[in-house]
Order: sequence, then C-alpha cells, then structure tokens
Amino acid sequence: MIISRSIVFAALCTAALASPAQAVDSIKVAISHQTAWDTVFPQIGVNKGFFKEQNLEVTLINATGGSDTVQVLTTGSVQFTTPTAVHAVITAYAKGAPIRIVANQLTGAPDIYFYARTDGPIKKWSDLNGRKLAFSRPGSVTHMLIQNFMKEQNLKIEIISGGGLPAVRTMLDTGQVEAAWAGAPFALDGVRDGKYRVLFSGDDVKAAKTVVNRVTCTSADILKNKPDLVRRFLTAYQKSVDYVYGPNLDEALKMYAEVNQMTVAEAKAALKYFGDKESHDLAKLQRFDEAINQTVEFGLIKEKLTDAQVKELVQMSHVPGKKS
Repeated sequence: MIISRSIVFAALCTAALASPAQAVDSIKVAISHQTAWDTVFPQIGVNKGFFKEQNLEVTLINATGGSDTVQVLTTGSVQFTTPTAVHAVITAYAKGAPIRIVANQLTGAPDIYFYARTDGPIKKWSDLNGRKLAFSRPGSVTHMLIQNFMKEQNLKIEIISGGGLPAVRTMLDTGQVEAAWAGAPFALDGVRDGKYRVLFSGDDVKAAKTVVNRVTCTSADILKNKPDLVRRFLTAYQKSVDYVYGPNLDEALKMYAEVNQMTVAEAKAALKYFGDKESHDLAKLQRFDEAINQTVEFGLIKEKLTDAQVKELVQMSHVPGKKS
C-alpha cells in the first residue's frame, strides 16, 4: 500500500510539474517565392529548430507574391505571411481585409532586378520604351518597382502580370515579353553565361530604396486572440535573422544554394543583391507613409489611410525588443 501511494504521489507530482508546459501550436506560414532570399529566414527557423523552441510546429506554404499572398492569409488558410509586399497589404486592408502588419521584413528591394535576353532588342534599360515587360502580381514588389522606375525615367512600358520566376522566364525565352523580373539568384547563371543581361535593380529605383518594401503579417483575429502566438513566432523569426547575419552566413548560403540548385560560389556571388541585417530589422518600418502614397499614386487605393487606420493596421509591439 505504501509503495502504491508513493507511485500515485509521484505521478501526481509529475503531472503537476508538466501542467504548465505550453502545448505545441501547429501553424502554416505563406512565403512568397520560395527561391527568394527573404524566405531563408523562415526556412532557417524551421531547419534549426527555432520555431520548435517556441513550441511552434511550422509548415511553409509557397505563394506567388502580391495580392495572391495576402489572399491566402485573409481566407484563413495560413496564420502568417512573410515576406509580404507592403503595397498589397495596404491595398487589402483599405478594402476591408482583416490583416495586420506585425513586423518589418525588408527595406528597399536590393534583391529584385529586371533582365532581358542578350540576343533580343533590349540592350539597356532605356530600350524598354514601348516594349513588354513581365512583373509578378498586382500590388507586388515588382509591380511597384517597375511603375516607380517608369515614372522616374519617363518610360512607357507595357507591363504584364506573369506570376512567379519560372513563368516569367518562359515568357521571356518564348518572346511573349522582351524583359522580365527576377529575384537573386534566379537567372544569374544565365547572366554569367551571357544568355541574359541585367537592366536595372531595385537599388536603381530611387522611390523604393529607403522605403519599407516587405512585411510580416497575421490576421486581426490571431493578433487579438492569440498575441502570445505572434510573440513566439516573431521571437523565432528574429533568432533566424540573427543566425543568418551572425557567424552562420555561410551555412545559410549553403542551404539557399541547395534550394536553388546552384553552387555555394554562385550563391555568394549573389550576396550583393541580398541586403544587410539593418535592412531586415524587424522593428523598423521605414517611411511607411511613402508606401501609402505610392499605393494611392498607382491606383491601388483611392485615398490615403487615416492615422487611425494606420494605427490599426500596424501593430508591431510583439517584435522582440520593440517598445510599444
């Protein structure tokens, strides 16, 4: 009897100690364009167990960017989206979508460039006048970049929504367009081999270089009812950024090279397009007001968001180290 009571008591103690343990939350995260450098952070978070440390079981879902990525979140198919084009987020919110920005993802767009075939009619960016160019999706980073570039350089280009990276390259190679968008390191092997030439990059677009470009988002419902889930997600995400831009960049490049079926040397050669740690500062939503202005200017929404709307849309208090 004494032994039995001891066993029961031990079991009760074990249960009492175990009860505060946090249950594992299974979540889905939509990532725009799996081959883009932005997506290395959530992938690192999964591979190195950073999400697991926060009791999160994360499944990464591929999306095609812009409004398509936002749509995946607003339908409830995923709990977070990253990277998400900020103009698409502003547009969706203005039209009533219950979406919230919980962190910055990237300032500027150094990893995006537009390219053409070397055997085609486009030898330099000024030759794009009157030609066809493929971007990804309406409201996307590439959509905003090309519209800003046309304005700055006084160009008239027929821009066509072509979708993801392989799709627009096919459009270029088959003559449907004379130029297309890409994100490093996609198509750089063709540049190296002389098949393609880079015409300009996101860093050549003055209106984009110092403006928030991509963000991390969740739904209004999750932010309101599961704030700790948001905090844990961003804690793991921040650890991933610190890991990549700490002493582990080579490891991240190796993983990234495997995803893109390229050599590590080729991935390192593309580093100049990736941006630095400061550009990926989760707490800095740089020149968000200008992002709103551009969304209005290019006809995605009719009028600017009010101060109250901005306060509701941007809720970044759960970013590690961020002051409310």
